[in-house]
Amino acid sequence: MNMFLVFDVDDTLYLEREYVRSGFNVVDRHLAEQHEVFGFGTAAWTQFQFGVRGTIFDEALRALNVAPRAGLINELVQLYRSHMPSISIDETDVASLQRLGHDHSLGVITDGPAASQRAKVAALGIDDWSSITIVTDELGRDYWKPHPRSYEMVMEHSGWSPERHVYVADNPTKDFIAPTSLGWTSIRLRQDNQLHSAHPSGCDVHAEIGSLDELEAALERLA
Repeated sequence: MNMFLVFDVDDTLYLEREYVRSGFNVVDRHLAEQHEVFGFGTAAWTQFQFGVRGTIFDEALRALNVAPRAGLINELVQLYRSHMPSISIDETDVASLQRLGHDHSLGVITDGPAASQRAKVAALGIDDWSSITIVTDELGRDYWKPHPRSYEMVMEHSGWSPERHVYVADNPTKDFIAPTSLGWTSIRLRQDNQLHSAHPSGCDVHAEIGSLDELEAALERLA
């Protein structure tokens, strides 16, 4: 049966760590050229590997003996979020998407600041194969996952019943609540180096796969 396969972006179509490192490198160059502050990329990546979230820029600047002034932090965050990232979909996953696209319809739903997510969509070439790409932040912050609106929009686009829709994503804390409640099939892609790989799947996950190449077989088992 032809299905509508909808994919998350971060840590599903590429490893989010790649985006983080890309952003840190852009900020590193900016600080060196505009503020004569050197070593930010290494300092920020160290904080990231230690598990720091939300205050990485502050902690990295402190490690470089630079006061994390609010104006400077805002400047760097905007640069990080708006940069064109150096990221790509793995060649094997590109091949898997091409095969899946022969038999199924493909789409994307992704959370995160709109500017960042649209830059990722462009860098990954998602619009070349996705028939509908929804950045939830463009609907409003209240419509981020687990709000069901983006999934309803996909069904309005397809005109198909819920059971013909599949969501493939990585984060069991929020990604599968809405699609499963709407009657979709929810499949978790679980790989090393994902930010949420250690979190166990809940009862709203119908199957786990280790690569996109395993998706078709998982759908056949669930049929």
